[in-house]
Formats: sequence, structure tokens, C-alpha cells
Amino acid sequence: IYSKISIGRVQGPTLAFVTDRETQVRTHLPVPYWTISARFGKGEHIIKAALEKGNVDNFQEASKIVNSCLGRTGRVIDVISKNVEHHPHPPFNLGDLQKEAHTIFRFQPAYTLSLAEQLYLHAIISYPRTSSQKLPKSIDFKIILERLSTIKQEYRDLVNMLFSHRPNLNPTEGQATDPAHPAIYPTGNKLGKKHNRNELKLFDLIVKRFISCFADVALTLMKIIRISVCNEYIFKTHGKSLLEAGWYAFYHPYYQFKESLIPEVIEGEVLKNQDIVLHENLTLPPYRYNQATLLERMEREQIGTKGTRAEIIKTLSKRSYVEYETMHGLKPTELGFRVIESMRNYVPDIISVDLTKRIEASLRKIENGQMDSRLVIQSASNILKRNLSLFKDELKDKRNDIHIGKVSYVNQGFRINPKIIGCCPVCQTGNLMIVRSIKSKKRFVGCSSYYEENCRALSPIPQKGIVRTTKKNCVV
Repeated sequence: IYSKISIGRVQGPTLAFVTDRETQVRTHLPVPYWTISARFGKGEHIIKAALEKGNVDNFQEASKIVNSCLGRTGRVIDVISKNVEHHPHPPFNLGDLQKEAHTIFRFQPAYTLSLAEQLYLHAIISYPRTSSQKLPKSIDFKIILERLSTIKQEYRDLVNMLFSHRPNLNPTEGQATDPAHPAIYPTGNKLGKKHNRNELKLFDLIVKRFISCFADVALTLMKIIRISVCNEYIFKTHGKSLLEAGWYAFYHPYYQFKESLIPEVIEGEVLKNQDIVLHENLTLPPYRYNQATLLERMEREQIGTKGTRAEIIKTLSKRSYVEYETMHGLKPTELGFRVIESMRNYVPDIISVDLTKRIEASLRKIENGQMDSRLVIQSASNILKRNLSLFKDELKDKRNDIHIGKVSYVNQGFRINPKIIGCCPVCQTGNLMIVRSIKSKKRFVGCSSYYEENCRALSPIPQKGIVRTTKKNCVV
């Protein structure tokens, strides 16, 4: 057998998250709804507002609102202004670092961990495999900041600005703790000459996050305006402006505040109605997971550990259970669907979040000295033996029902690539797939029914480069 297939108490639930979300995407039925927007004139300025009640589910009702408001002036009934404080983000733990690096740099979580480990091995940052959002009280923050200021001019400017505004260094911290290691922080040691570009990017992100957590809160002005038309329909708009940059200035360019200014108006003021627009929309399916959001789901469900979650996601890709597309996120392959289907039918505990949570909770108790490791190992062993016994019994009784993927290709010496090109034009029953010969190592397109239906549909493809499918059909 040339394809390695695996499943486990963390792999299983994580793959189930992806397949369940894909099922929701594929079975989503778009439902129409309507939104209504308006434009009001204030001198030379335009105020854009939306119907306060939000979406309208009935076209007749939406049309009635538009017809009633057309050409009618608007009257300002509320002007609400308030200052909003935005506190600095806490220092990074591993999960936060992986999510931020994926959002900003598109780094895969496992790659972020490998970069962080390289920085740690060079004594540039603290130990990265941590879930803590708290900095150790034993280190001298001022000395570290002074050391950072010697690395490059940008850091010197930020540190000098910080010292001038915050002589007392009290960092903003999060709630998460780790008994073994504190949050990730730079040590202040100078960079060597052998760091690659991505290591330098990640280091810059960690440094600016560290500096920014000592800075002042950012202060913004939020303004909300409510406009009544026909004394019946209310339209609302809001704007925001920056009053004090605070920590935003230290975390640039990784956080940028976007202002949305609106003209000054007073309560009771009458505004000219420029137009009313009816927009027809369709409800959208839920977004597929990307690597950052899947990592976040694993953290929320408390499965896996801070150091293994990224590797689990990477393993799902290695096993060809999922494919990652930049624009569409993580999509399960047919093999991934088959694995989850088989596990749900015969060994549901393996993909159960509850089972994994219990084991993870026991591991944390061992780590904190609250439980005997021998009891946990024995309990896990009993669970594993019971599930394996059940699976073997099902395999004997229903051998023909337990199948994963197209075994004919595997057994005949071809390695399957899960990318499906489309329906086979010859037999009309199989799928054209990218396969690779074990002997010649060459790849080509072949029908999945090559051995089952004796379909000989084959086509050569380039041996180098990435092959991507499109949504267009080939025209002969």
C-alpha cells in the first residue's frame, strides 16, 4: 500500500471540523434578502446611511419602504458621540503568534513555529512553546528595551517615544497562563548574520508587539447619527476618528486604524434626500476554515497542545485529507470525507471532541502534579483497546463496507493525488485525477475507473510545476 492513512484523537476531531464545515458550505441554500441604503446631502458633503432595522426578508415590504422614502427629506433625530478606549494587545503566546503571522504574512502555523524555534535557538526570543499571555516579573523590562534600541534606528525611536510617555513600565497582559513558560518576548540580544528574511519578519512582529504592550491605550471618537424619513423609517450611519494613537503607533504597520469621517450635524437638522437604493442579496454559506481559524477552533475546543496543533493541521495535508487554497481555505478531499465517514460509522470515539478534552484535561493535571500519570496511561490504553477491538469486529463482519478511497489505483502501483480534474468524458462515470506511477515517477491524468470499469482514458501533463484546476471546461 503506497498511501499512508492515519487517524487519532486530535487528528480525528480536527478533520471532522473541516468536513462538517464543507458539508455546510455544499448544502447551503441561498435565501434572498434585501437591504436599503440612502444618501443624504449636507451642503457639499454626502452622508451614506443604511436602514436601521437591517435586512428585509420580503421584497414587497422592501419596495414599500423605498417608494415611501423616495424624494422625502430626512431629519436628524439623534447624534451620539462617545470616546472609546482600545487597550493594547497582550504579549504573544504561541497560538496568538501563529494566528497573527498567518493573518499578516500568510505563514502556515507549523512554519511560524519553526521560525520561532530558530530565533529561540539563537537566544533572540524566549521559549515559544507557551500558552501564557503574561510576562515574567523577574526580568528587567527597561534593560531589554534599551538593548532593542541598539538593534536598529526604528526600535530606538519607538523605545525613546515609549520612555517619554511611560516612565513606569507596566505591561498589558492577558488572562492565559502557563505554569512552565511565560509569554514570548525578545531577549534584547542582537541578530546574527544568518537569519533569513522570514525570521526577521517574525522577529519584528514579536518586538513591536512586546513594545506596544507597554504603551498607552488608544482613544477614538465614535459618532452615530440616526435620520428619520417620513417619521417612520430610520436610517443610521456611524463614523470614527482617532484622538490619541497610543499603542497603535508602536504596532505599526501590523495594526492600522482606518478613519471614517462624517459631516457635523445637529439634532433636528433637515437633510436633503439624494437617493434611496434597494439592494438584492443572497445569504452566503459559512466561511471555510483557513489554517489560523482552524487553529483557533482547536484552541477553543481544547484539543491538542500549544506545540502540536500546527503539526496536526500539517499532517492532515500530508495525508491528503485536506487541500489548502489561498482564496477558498481548507477543503477536505474525497479521502478525508471517507475517513471521517468510516470513523463515524465504526469508531465514533476517535473523532469525538469529548474524548480528546478528557485526555487533554488529564494531561494538564499530570503537568500540575494533580494526577498520577500511570492512571491516565492505563485509562487511555483501555479506551484504545476497546475501540480497536470494535473496529476489528466491524472489519470482519463488514469488510466490503469499510473502504477508503480508490484502492484499485493504490494496489496497481499508482500513487493518488487527490486533485480531481473533472468528470471523465469517455466512460461518464469516473473522475479524471492526477496520478503518479510508482515505477516511472511520472504524473499523468487518468480515469478513476481505470481498473473498475476498464476505462483507458489517459492524458499526459507537464512533469514540472504546479497543476491547478479551473472552473472552465475544455472546448474542442
